[in-house]
Amino acid sequence: MVDRVIQFYYSIDRKNWQPIGPKIESEALSDEMADPMGFTGMFVGVACQDLSGRRKHADFDYFLYEERK
Repeated sequence: MVDRVIQFYYSIDRKNWQPIGPKIESEALSDEMADPMGFTGMFVGVACQDLSGRRKHADFDYFLYEERK
């Protein structure tokens, strides 16, 4: 059985990557069913919210997705 776990990483220098947040079972992430097509698949993206109320922002130079089998 293939391990279906998602782990997010970050790097300041693009060389040393550190895991961030917990490992997430990918079965918990899904999109809505679309009739008549059925399951439309997962979407991948990045977002950031300032929950401190200080109006801070986050800049992303790029987003890399790698599927590993």
